[in-house]
Amino acid sequence: MKVLLNHKDKIVSFGLLPTIITLCGLYFFPTTLMLGIGFSISVAALLYDIFRLRSLNFFLLQGFAAISICFFLRLFTGYEYLPPKSITPTLEFMLLTGAFVHATSPETYQNFLKRLRLSTCFTYTLEAKIIVILSSLHLLTLLFLKHGPIPVSGQTFFFIAYLPPSAIYILCLAINATGIRMAAKEGYAHCLLRIAPVCRKQIYLTPRNGSKSVWDLPIEVLFDGPMHKAERYATHLARRYFTPKSASPVLPRLLLKYRAMQECACMKNVRLYIFPLHHESEFSASDGRFFSFDEIAESPERFGQMLKKELGTLQMAAEVWDEFD
Repeated sequence: MKVLLNHKDKIVSFGLLPTIITLCGLYFFPTTLMLGIGFSISVAALLYDIFRLRSLNFFLLQGFAAISICFFLRLFTGYEYLPPKSITPTLEFMLLTGAFVHATSPETYQNFLKRLRLSTCFTYTLEAKIIVILSSLHLLTLLFLKHGPIPVSGQTFFFIAYLPPSAIYILCLAINATGIRMAAKEGYAHCLLRIAPVCRKQIYLTPRNGSKSVWDLPIEVLFDGPMHKAERYATHLARRYFTPKSASPVLPRLLLKYRAMQECACMKNVRLYIFPLHHESEFSASDGRFFSFDEIAESPERFGQMLKKELGTLQMAAEVWDEFD
């Protein structure tokens, strides 16, 4: 218990609490009243998260969006768009949709947080995948029971329809807490992957937070899986911006491991990858361009703090790859 209290800020599934409270309250209180209570709790938690903790919990945000939509639809349209006993499946479907988007493209949410200058220290991928799998199975089961050939009593259908969603989110909370406890005992930390595309002694950089006053590596993503899968994930990320122009493209290679302080004042284990290119046109990201290392050295204030620490190693590696290309 002491371990969990010391790492309570890392239990990202706490963001599901307003949704769990709302779903459980729907069994005992009028629907509109409970949605209003859930909406109020979500707003308060969201404001605290943003202005006090300088972060934005993904599950809290998607729960707030889902509860808000249901609350205002029921408040202003009655049963026109949300028939009786449809709130729980509707909330579950909305959360499933958001979780699926995050599970398939987690870096999109991290980039969104960076633009808002909020903490990007945590990932929600594991819990999002659990929600996608279990909620999909649950909703498919409901469709089968409702339209299938096997008749089901009203009481049985009630338990199958309305109890599992809360159980799924409570399970995510339990798994998240258990994982944090095990990780804390093993000293495991989430890893920050940074990928540096280089070509002919030049490095490809993009503006940080949409401002061309600060440039940094184009790919920077948190990774919370097994370390032996980190390189495979780095390759997956790099290929999103990669258009091969030669028969033998080079995959990202691990160049450096170190610890660094992020903008949100969190220490992170960093894995720096070099991504050698045969042609400059093979890689492209939004608003990015190639810089020479001399150009970076002449005006270091225009570049990210972590890039400055990595510059010497990157320059040496880029020169070596250029010789053997």
